[in-house]
Amino acid sequence: SLKLAKERGIPVMLHLPMEAEVDRPGLKYQINLEMDEASIRSFVKRAVMSLPGVIGVNNHRGSRATSTPRVMEAVLGEIRAQGLIFVDSRTSGKSVAFRMASQMNIPTLKNEVFLDHEADANAMRRALERAFSIARKQGSVVVIGHARPETLRFLKTLSGSKPEDVKWMTVPEAIRRSPGSSQGGMTQ
Repeated sequence: SLKLAKERGIPVMLHLPMEAEVDRPGLKYQINLEMDEASIRSFVKRAVMSLPGVIGVNNHRGSRATSTPRVMEAVLGEIRAQGLIFVDSRTSGKSVAFRMASQMNIPTLKNEVFLDHEADANAMRRALERAFSIARKQGSVVVIGHARPETLRFLKTLSGSKPEDVKWMTVPEAIRRSPGSSQGGMTQ
């Protein structure tokens, strides 16, 4: 919960629902391509205001929305106006969100590994090893997982088993350490 996170000093991000390629047009309760700029900005602002104290936003789904510059310009315009960080979940290789956020001088990161694309411990271990490998090569990596029972069980097993050359970081720490706010996550 937001209250528990605040009590423990854990930064909280808004997971903003956005239109995916598989959605039928015009679904409510998400940013969709039928919305004009004012509607998109209003939706983002209401969502942010519903979670007082969030430090940033990342997209939930959104393969179609994050690939549409007009939509992302409105989303990111409101994120910038609110003074927030943006993390591109990269649910599509066609996403323009990270590049646009960088161009708009919004502190930004992009996901490179979905930890729990497959919800079993062996697959998650392989995903994490891939993340470690990327971090060793480029200095850092962003990994996204979901609040699923299998993922939470897996994460509990990691407390004493990370490699010596890896450091866990929060999104704000990664932003502060990243050159030009262009990437971050785990650092050697």
